[in-house]
Amino acid sequence: MTKFLLAIICSLCLWLPVVSAEEESHGESLAGKVPGGAMVFFETQGLADLIKSIRSSEVFKSLIDSEDFEDLKATGFFKEAAFARRMIEFVLRMSIWEISERLLGGRFGVAAYPAGEGKDPHLLLLIKPSKPSDWLKNRMRFAPLIRLGLKRIDRLEFGNLTHVYRTRWGKDAATLFGINEGWIVVATERDLLKNAIGLQSSNDAIPNLSKTLGSEVAFKGLTDRMGEDHLARAFLDTRRLTEVTGDNLGLPKKISDPVLGLFLGGVVELVDHSDFAGFTLDYSDKEVLFKAGIDAGPEDVSEEYRLFFSGGSGVGVSLPPKVPGYIGGGSLYRSFGDWYRRREDAVRIALIPGVDSFDGNVGDLLMGKEEGEEGLLGNNVMFLSAHADDAGVDASGIKLPGFAFVVDLDKPDGADRDLRRLFRSALVDLEKNNDLPGDAWLAGSEIYNNTEVTFASRQVVAGEPQMIPASARVKKRFIVSSSLQLCRRIIDALSAGEIAVLKGKDLFFDLHFTELEKFFALNQKQYEAELVRSGRTLEQAKIDYRNIAKLLTGMKSLSGNSSASSGKFEFSIRGKFK
Repeated sequence: MTKFLLAIICSLCLWLPVVSAEEESHGESLAGKVPGGAMVFFETQGLADLIKSIRSSEVFKSLIDSEDFEDLKATGFFKEAAFARRMIEFVLRMSIWEISERLLGGRFGVAAYPAGEGKDPHLLLLIKPSKPSDWLKNRMRFAPLIRLGLKRIDRLEFGNLTHVYRTRWGKDAATLFGINEGWIVVATERDLLKNAIGLQSSNDAIPNLSKTLGSEVAFKGLTDRMGEDHLARAFLDTRRLTEVTGDNLGLPKKISDPVLGLFLGGVVELVDHSDFAGFTLDYSDKEVLFKAGIDAGPEDVSEEYRLFFSGGSGVGVSLPPKVPGYIGGGSLYRSFGDWYRRREDAVRIALIPGVDSFDGNVGDLLMGKEEGEEGLLGNNVMFLSAHADDAGVDASGIKLPGFAFVVDLDKPDGADRDLRRLFRSALVDLEKNNDLPGDAWLAGSEIYNNTEVTFASRQVVAGEPQMIPASARVKKRFIVSSSLQLCRRIIDALSAGEIAVLKGKDLFFDLHFTELEKFFALNQKQYEAELVRSGRTLEQAKIDYRNIAKLLTGMKSLSGNSSASSGKFEFSIRGKFK
């Protein structure tokens, strides 16, 4: 891999110096210009714009000026990287940022191909900058560099318009590259280089186009589903990858954590039944969007792992109510009862922490213990967090926001008694987890907005924020909250019918940075003290906090969702900037 990178650097030295003034478009996808058979393919277009934006951001500048970065600069790896950067800038007479702008302003692609059992994969790199280079007229300037590290190869084998070189070390293990005025190809295998160079000059009438990655069925499936025009996209041929890496793509078959095991087990089964997986990334000055997809669905996942991949009914997932002071939340639409009743006790306990200590086993109460036994819980669960004055503090003195679960009830009529029992059970567990005496909670109730609210309070020392957990049922939904204040706000939202549905999706989450910024500002001294206790100086802690604040100030929101349907699983994350 090191030799491969060195060869890339040499090829850049030959290509970059003189650039014509005429601008070219980004052109078509490189998938139609690389040989078929790749097990991994990554491509970008216009990545230089993103790099430029990151470089000019306040967060990046603050990180460069931080003491942590100064410590990083003192490491051996960073010194070697800095030396290599200075050498490149000296030879090319331009900064590393100018280099990235010229090379990554167009299209840049990397592909990996199987090389046989026990061997590292063959690598291919193809660069089509946005501006063509006239390096051939100036190659004498680089003659010493060529003689030092490179050996010229007879170009007749590769075409008259291409200059081909290989590294001088070990002919069989050499890295090869071809350079043209409009592109650079770097490869670790001769036939791979030859085929890639041949594709650069081919056209639609030439038969070998059928041998490109872009013409393969699996890759067409990715393009049809996720589109071609993205800042960056990646393609994984899971069949070929499995053959090279073995079963499960190297993922462990056994996971000690039952919940993580549920998720990874589902991923393994999805991969095992799929032909491809894909990822895309898009960016603008307003937002960044990441998407992932795989051509397998819930029917390909066994019952054991289906909780995270089963999908909904197609109706969509209900979104957490946007109450005043809303920080963030999440929603999940699943057939919980059917899945839960088939699980082992260890998994039940891990899925609902503390379920073994709840009075009457709250898991069985929520989802039903036996086949044919209906639990209280329906198919939609919402979680949210918002600012509240009665949510208490943690052991470090951090003033907590309010947290709440809002669950759909399968049989709401006549469930009030069981719901009150559920709330009392939660208080019992809360007492155990916080080392509170058995009689710490004082029960209370009220009628708010025509809804009966059950809550609990406890005595606190003077000046300590009170924690008042509460619960209530509003029609077919049940609320359990760490804050009476938050519970009331949710009642207002549910009573007004202000619950939106994200159609076609079965998982959703979001985070609002303006409110999160307020939460950190409220607890600034506590966070700085926690950083000092972890070994930072007070000044370092203040810098760390300022860096966090800058990040929060620049972001507006972060949201994500997923959907599972026949033959398809998709996931996306969207970040919006202020």
